[in-house]
Amino acid sequence: FQYRYRLNGRPERYKIGHYPDKSLAEAREAHQMARKLVDHGLSPIRHHRDEQRETQRALLEAAGADSVKVLADTFQTRWVDRQHKRPENARQILDADVYYNTAIPAEVHWRNIVTIALVALLLTALATVYPAIRAARTAPAEALRYE
Repeated sequence: FQYRYRLNGRPERYKIGHYPDKSLAEAREAHQMARKLVDHGLSPIRHHRDEQRETQRALLEAAGADSVKVLADTFQTRWVDRQHKRPENARQILDADVYYNTAIPAEVHWRNIVTIALVALLLTALATVYPAIRAARTAPAEALRYE
């Protein structure tokens, strides 16, 4: 099943699904929802993608998305399984026995960020002082004479 429509003068096609997987009633319901979105000037394709992303975020948050294991599993399913001929080799590398960290301990404090930025600025200023003092002591005419 599919729904063809025009949005902003451009023809688009929203794929609803295949017959055995979706019943006619489900396809009609999806078509009505997509038609309402088009009437409001919204793309059903983008709406569907946004819904999928939200459900994936919710699943990752429920599973503890900050753990390295969840990130490695997501990487495995989204990229490695699709791109490699033997994804089981990558699974061995990303396995929890090899990569035993299950969480990334990190706390970001504004005080630390400001301190690091100020120290970096101070070090760059100090790194330019010595060459500037040497250049100030050099007489321009004498420096050009030997070049």
